[in-house]
Amino acid sequence: MRHCIYVVDDDDTVTYAISLSLRNDHRVTTFSDAESALEGLEIESPDVILLDVGLPGMNGIDALKLIKERYPNVLVIMITGYEDVPTVESAMKLGAYDCVTKPLHLDSLRLNVQNAIESIRLKNEDQRENGTIEWIH
Repeated sequence: MRHCIYVVDDDDTVTYAISLSLRNDHRVTTFSDAESALEGLEIESPDVILLDVGLPGMNGIDALKLIKERYPNVLVIMITGYEDVPTVESAMKLGAYDCVTKPLHLDSLRLNVQNAIESIRLKNEDQRENGTIEWIH
């Protein structure tokens, strides 16, 4: 099953590299800003969002807040250009699944995405066994 991954980053090189790295195993949709990604969420709910912190317009932290309010089951991996501990802590408190720093190591990023998808699978399996009907992508 091919999972849907959103990549939200204003750097075309980054979105291209991530898309190229993930597209054999997943459906990847890229966005250059948070606003267009939020519009995309109204059409299709992805399994995982890779979301840059430093975006033009609405920044990634504000976008994360909205995503988790509106789509709490979507897993979000934050991407930051530098290791800023307060930003990472803030993102994790807001419900980010994980945070990664640039420059990205694509093998590690693929593993992070696979771990997120496995987390979704395990949660779905647990819910099926417990008879609950809420499905996670």
